[in-house]
Parts: sequence; structure tokens; C-alpha cells
Amino acid sequence: MFKFAIATFVTGALTVGAASIDDGGETRHLDLGDTVPGDIVLTDIDGVEHSFADYRDKVVVLDFWSINCPWSIKYEERFKKLHKDLADNEDVVFLAINANHTELDLDAEDPYGRIRAYAKKADVRFPILIDLDNRFADLLDAKTTPHVYVLDQKGVISYIGAPDDDRNGEKEESARKRYMRDAIHAVHHGEKVEVQRTKAFGCSIKRKKSA
Repeated sequence: MFKFAIATFVTGALTVGAASIDDGGETRHLDLGDTVPGDIVLTDIDGVEHSFADYRDKVVVLDFWSINCPWSIKYEERFKKLHKDLADNEDVVFLAINANHTELDLDAEDPYGRIRAYAKKADVRFPILIDLDNRFADLLDAKTTPHVYVLDQKGVISYIGAPDDDRNGEKEESARKRYMRDAIHAVHHGEKVEVQRTKAFGCSIKRKKSA
């Protein structure tokens, strides 16, 4: 049985939850079939706290996201379209996770100024959560932007990987293997996710280096 060790870290106005799994004395990352603890709290760029406990009974789509990565930017319109397509479905929640310490200005009056400016220009309407010190990315072993995780209504990780198989945006939408969209549909309808894992690609998450 896995035990979750939860801690909350506060730096100025920034709050982020973190967790690790103690599996017989060995710490490991969360993976397919594991539950994201409800105690984890991440704060968005508007200062709103998002507890995963609040999203139980909903399908949660996590996208590790960047304002500088060409791959993440390339996928922006596809994420926005999917978000818009599902806007009337209150059972599905989209959360962008920014875990790139190079995109934060922690000493500035507005630590999220660059992120906020990009979100306004790109018309990003889903919450952008800040993963300070990459603790949440480390928990999930997220590597790239984008890197997608779909959680079921109990917080269980049901899909990990790329949004689709069209990294260059060259295919018609009908010709794409829509891994993320298909996983959302399956989880929402209580069906088996046929493709549960694919290889994520994109820019590496710019983690904060240990002192």
C-alpha cells in the first residue's frame, strides 16, 4: 500500500502543494493507475488556490505548459479549441501547469507578469497554475512542454503523454490520433482508455537547479 507524504510550501504569495510516495522505503513518481492526492494545492496566476480535492467527480486535464517553448505554443490553438468544444461540459476541467522557473520573475512586483501578458495575447481562458520549484512536475515525472495527464473522477491517472500524433500540425484534424481527446471522452463516459500512454515530446521543463 502506498503512503502519500503531503507538504505545503509557501514563498511570498506563492503556494504549492507537493507529495511523494513511500513504497517500502523507496520514493517513486506517480504513474498510470495512481491517484493524485487531494491535499495537493497549486496557486494560479490570479492568486486562486486549486486543490485537487475540489476536482473529485470531474475529469481533469493537466497540460505542462510554456510561454516560450515552440512546441507548447504550436499546440496552443488545439488546446484552446478542445477547451472551447467542451466549455459547456462542467464535468471536464482544464489546467495548464507552468513549471518553468525561467518564466517566473520572483523578485518583480508581478512575478507572473510575462505569463499573464502571454495569456492575454494568446487568449488563454483556462487556469494557469504555478508549480514552484517543480515539485508537482517531479511528482508526476513530467518531462516536456507539452506533457499531458488525464485524471478520472477519482483523481486516478488514466492517460499520460502527447496531446496527439501530429507534432508539426500537418494533418487534418480527422486524420490525427487524438490521444488526449479520446482519453477525456472515455473517462467521462466510464469507458476504458484504449491508448493510456504515449511518448511526450517538446521542450524540456526548465527546472530550478539545486543549490
